[in-house]
Amino acid sequence: MNSAANHDERIAKMTFGSVYPHYLAKVEKKGRTEAELQQVIRWLTGFSPAALKKHITQKTTFEQFFRDATLNPKASAITGTICGYRIEDIANPLTQQVRYLDKLVDELAKGRPMEKILRRDVTSRGVALLVAIIAVVSLSACSPAPAPSSGANTDAIAKTLTALDEEWSQAAATRDAERVASFYADDAIAYPPNEQIAIGRPIAKNVWASYFADPTFSISWRTTRAGAAGSGDLGFTAGTYEDAFTRPDGITVRETGKYLCLWQKQPDGRWKAIHDMWNTDSK
Repeated sequence: MNSAANHDERIAKMTFGSVYPHYLAKVEKKGRTEAELQQVIRWLTGFSPAALKKHITQKTTFEQFFRDATLNPKASAITGTICGYRIEDIANPLTQQVRYLDKLVDELAKGRPMEKILRRDVTSRGVALLVAIIAVVSLSACSPAPAPSSGANTDAIAKTLTALDEEWSQAAATRDAERVASFYADDAIAYPPNEQIAIGRPIAKNVWASYFADPTFSISWRTTRAGAAGSGDLGFTAGTYEDAFTRPDGITVRETGKYLCLWQKQPDGRWKAIHDMWNTDSK
């Protein structure tokens, strides 16, 4: 067996759980957090918080770790040199995937902005969401009040959406993914942090189910602003959220973030979320 094959086999048999503390020490030494480290790992692998915790505690090998992962389609954009190897030139797929992870951790430790580490770009859906929300915010904040004949009471709609958002947060406290997903329209799009866009209520439900799979995970949010378009069929809520989960070593990690949600009045008169975006605060 040649040296390259020996090297690849040695990496395959290394356990992720034994390397993880070294990743953590490396980023914390440079002022980054474990939450950011896990954010990066989950972006690359597609693991839920519970699945990642399982791989840490069970000390699975890198071979099993990446076999269970759903590699981010943007992983091929991770290039450059790490540990003396040029990533794009590595022939063994597993070794290359491990080096992808090494490179992301290295970028995090070196202070690279999270947006660049996660190879983010502005998608057409993101632009559509931005345009829609700008329109609603502009109409609610800057336009004259609609004529009485229009039937749209924007203040009342804003209060309705604020109350719905509070009910939604309370639903999340029950850890019932089905109940949480019931606030979405059938064709809603969710934009969870560091994960693929979830298109449609069933896929959005899966996002929440993955969170609740970790028995220590909890989340709540509070609306700080709400508004509606003069047309009376679109509105938005925005605010802050807090979540928490317990690490394998028993330490509780708490995160804060912000969210923005676009609502649409349905044919039956009920309001449903059609675009839901949230992300953690930078540290």
